[in-house]
Amino acid sequence: MTRFLSFHLQAIKEAARGCVAAANDWQWLVGFPLLGAIIYLVNRWIGQGALTLSQDTVLGALGAAFIAFVITLAVVFLIKWVNAPVKLYYELKDKSETEIAVLKRTILDREARQAAMARLWGLRKEGVELRNEAIAMPGFPDWKRRYEHWHNRVMADAELVSPNLCAWLDTLDQVRPPPARLPQAACDEHRLLRDCQCEILRRMQEFLQAEMLRRDIEEIQAGAVV
Repeated sequence: MTRFLSFHLQAIKEAARGCVAAANDWQWLVGFPLLGAIIYLVNRWIGQGALTLSQDTVLGALGAAFIAFVITLAVVFLIKWVNAPVKLYYELKDKSETEIAVLKRTILDREARQAAMARLWGLRKEGVELRNEAIAMPGFPDWKRRYEHWHNRVMADAELVSPNLCAWLDTLDQVRPPPARLPQAACDEHRLLRDCQCEILRRMQEFLQAEMLRRDIEEIQAGAVV
């Protein structure tokens, strides 16, 4: 019962919105013809002169205008009240569809992010193996091709996980010394790319470990709330 009354109260509020302005605009087209029809029908049914409204005086003109305004207001309100449930339904429907679409997009983005993070763990393992390879100069072109392919996949998944992570991996303004006991570089370009790869691998590990810690804290907090 409460919901029923609340819904119809909302429908009345919706119908009342803008009625005065609409009645003021339409009273000459709606109110005065209806007023004339009412006067005609009353006089015909009851008798000539039963209902008269002279507009020859100021008070008569104001009275006619006021009655026409009230009639127009009632007509406009009735039309809007009949239409209000339909309008409220579609407004609620559109709002629900928008919220559902946003929720679905959020879930899909979260799933895509988790999948990208899982791939980054795998790419880190692959990067470590690639970095540790011992190659001679003839094998450097193939190593460089595989490195570029690895780097492109890392940047693509980093963009899905976080634009900040992607920018952090892309801008290597400072490169820390590589781990000791790496195989000898095949050439200077190999050494440079491998040093950059070492820094990328370190930053990937730091970010992924921080994300693991954050998720563990969120799960602990969620369990405490439950």
